Amino acid sequence: MKHINIPIKTNDINKYHLIINLLKPIPPFNRLRQRELEVLAELFRIYEKYKNIPEKSRDLLIFSEDSKHEICSRLKIKITNYYNIVGPLKEENIILGEKKKLSLNKKYTTLVDDLETLTFKFKNE
Repeated sequence: MKHINIPIKTNDINKYHLIINLLKPIPPFNRLRQRELEVLAELFRIYEKYKNIPEKSRDLLIFSEDSKHEICSRLKIKITNYYNIVGPLKEENIILGEKKKLSLNKKYTTLVDDLETLTFKFKNE
C-alpha cells in the first residue's frame, strides 16, 4: 500500500478552514453549505483557543456574545446570519443543546484536538 505525505502550511487563523475543507466530502460535512462550514471552522478555532479551560466554562466562552461577534466580524456576516447558520449545525448534531447551554459535539471536537496529521484510507465499494 502506498502512502503519500503532503505537507500543508497552516497557521492558527486558517488551520480549521483547511481541515473543514478536507472533510467536506464526508458526512455530515457534505450536507453543509459553505457559510456553515466557515462558521464551524471558526467555532473550532475558538474551541482550540480555550482548550485549556474546563468544558462548561469553555462552552460558555465559545458561544458567548463576544465570540459570536468575533466570528461575524471575521466572516463579514451579520449576527442574524450567524443565528441562521447555527441552525443546520444543530440539525446535524455538530452543535448540541439549546440557548445558553450550547456545546460542540465531542465526536467532532476530537477531530480537531491538537490535530497535526490527518489520514484518509480509501476503499473500493
